[in-house]
Amino acid sequence: MNAAVDGPVHVSVFDGEPNGPSGIHYFTASLPISARKIILHDPNEEVQLSFRRPLGDLTVTVFADSGKFPDFVEIYLGSV
Repeated sequence: MNAAVDGPVHVSVFDGEPNGPSGIHYFTASLPISARKIILHDPNEEVQLSFRRPLGDLTVTVFADSGKFPDFVEIYLGSV
């Protein structure tokens, strides 16, 4: 099954906690990291970003300009 899209989305990824993010708070979770590299990718795996991170828990916080079809998304990767 292919993911539905409504057009291009500008995605920014930041190392650290949110400091004056723009948009609405969409998601926050703490994830255990058991490998030193994490990969962020789109649903069709056409675009991939990889990051080296220390082992341990990782807080992922996401902000967007819209909850349904955002034009921009901000992803913050911070240590717990």
